[in-house]
Amino acid sequence: MSGRKPTLSFAPAEEYLKKHGFPEMLEQVVAEVIKRRPDDPCALLVELIEKRQAAEAAAAVPEEEPIQSGKKPEGVTMAQTYCKGPLKAQGSGRPVTEKELEDCRVELQKLVAEGHLEPARAFMDEEGVAWRFGGPPDYTLANLAFLKGRTKAHAEGSLELIVENLVKTWEMERSHKLDCKQHKSVDPNKFHIGANGWKKYNNTEANQVGNYNVLMHGCRTDLWDAANMSWEDSHQKFHEAFASFPWELLEVFTGPPTVAFSWRHWAHFTGKYEGRKGVGEQVDLYGFAVATVNDKLQLIDVEVYYKPEEFLEVLKGKRPVSDLHNAKSVMGPMCPYLDRMLKGKK
Repeated sequence: MSGRKPTLSFAPAEEYLKKHGFPEMLEQVVAEVIKRRPDDPCALLVELIEKRQAAEAAAAVPEEEPIQSGKKPEGVTMAQTYCKGPLKAQGSGRPVTEKELEDCRVELQKLVAEGHLEPARAFMDEEGVAWRFGGPPDYTLANLAFLKGRTKAHAEGSLELIVENLVKTWEMERSHKLDCKQHKSVDPNKFHIGANGWKKYNNTEANQVGNYNVLMHGCRTDLWDAANMSWEDSHQKFHEAFASFPWELLEVFTGPPTVAFSWRHWAHFTGKYEGRKGVGEQVDLYGFAVATVNDKLQLIDVEVYYKPEEFLEVLKGKRPVSDLHNAKSVMGPMCPYLDRMLKGKK
């Protein structure tokens, strides 16, 4: 035998993706399929397409009319949108469509016009960046959910808003810039991050395994097996569950160079998590962090404190979603009288 690899044909995928309105996904899909199953990528591709077709047939989702309201912003690809869970718990499991994304964009623009401050992520216009989805990310869904669901509106120019946007910039770079040497929100030579006293990752290590694996490194393996989960798989778990997963800073307790702050992460469970379907319930995650920054406001060291196990148990159906309300995971249970007052009971 010559040892030459057979020529792979992805014609069925190309035809399918073009038919459904996002031919730009082909390159990303093929690359991901080859990565996940190098021995027989065609078989996995067929399997993925069949599952997608079966889901569409079961839900009887009609094809949508092309968007007429304007040109798609540069850098936005349906590959990124395809990774998002549904906006509403409608049972089909289909991801956010381009039409839904455009509607959200219009709603977001209205809020901004009314004076709401949209999150400002820096370093999204840099040249020569190796983007995960071929261009700068579209944060329409996250920004809209953030403005509609936040509990704090920090003043422009405040330390709180500066820190909030720094964290959002860091998340953007970690999630979308493939080369960690191009991440400008951190000091590439000194940066370390960890959670709850677990393993502390350096810049390269953290970029390789992904934020979720870093921050849930020490969870029970029946809830999150970080050692055996790839970057892609760790993100896909939440992409399938939520249309967006916004984050807000609550309070800043100390200023630079050591910044201590509390935070909240939340989402509406409209998709599915490990096969379990949500019904649109809101899930909240609260925590605390201590970050050291340099004179350029680059992150040098970050330690996060929170209880991810309770959040994961809710997604798995092992505990009620009410356990996540009112920051119980970080504040502890309230006195019975106050708890009844918050619930509107006497």
